[in-house]
Amino acid sequence: MIKFFRHYGSNMKKIIGILTCLLGLFFAYSWFFYDNGIVDYVESRDKAAIKKIFADEWKMLISDESMNTYSVDFMLDNRSETQHTKSDKLVLKVLRERGQTIGFLAYYPKSLYWWHLLFLAVDKDHRKKGYATKMLQFVIDDMIARGAAKITIFTRLANTKARALYEGKFGFKDIAHYQDKYMDLVWYPAKKNVDDHDKAINSAALRYDKHAVNYGRLQQVRNL
Repeated sequence: MIKFFRHYGSNMKKIIGILTCLLGLFFAYSWFFYDNGIVDYVESRDKAAIKKIFADEWKMLISDESMNTYSVDFMLDNRSETQHTKSDKLVLKVLRERGQTIGFLAYYPKSLYWWHLLFLAVDKDHRKKGYATKMLQFVIDDMIARGAAKITIFTRLANTKARALYEGKFGFKDIAHYQDKYMDLVWYPAKKNVDDHDKAINSAALRYDKHAVNYGRLQQVRNL
């Protein structure tokens, strides 16, 4: 045995060194290629990055009325779409790229067939790479898979980049304006083999939206 180690000892060290390097390369490869994509939110991994995204874009993501009171911590910790209740209704997703959290999605059901996108945001250092388009397509597909017959978004009129994505690329329709600062957008998924109950739901939602459009126009006239 002693002769064996004397004879092969130096070679064994080389072999162990090579195996260690290969193992390191394997983990680096896994981190680089597999820690990517849109995945579930994990507090210990994602929270700090999400709070940075909000800090950088606070005025675009938060309404004027909530500017001084909105708590990102409350929203994330309670998965709540409001700042008043711990509803646990909010679906939280993040976009991961090369081990970094660079995007955030939050959405929830307003009713059985109606889903609302609360937040879609990309870190300012990772924009103009198509990530927002990828995230919006993901969230639409996920909402439809969860039964959405109507999808809405609330955004600022001045947020022209977001509007170009929602209205220009994806065809969301402008249905109402508020205080000359905000707007509601709606999109109806095209569904095949829709049953009578779903048709009734869609019809009722469309009638509501037409009323909202007319109400929005009335408000605009009053503000002239």
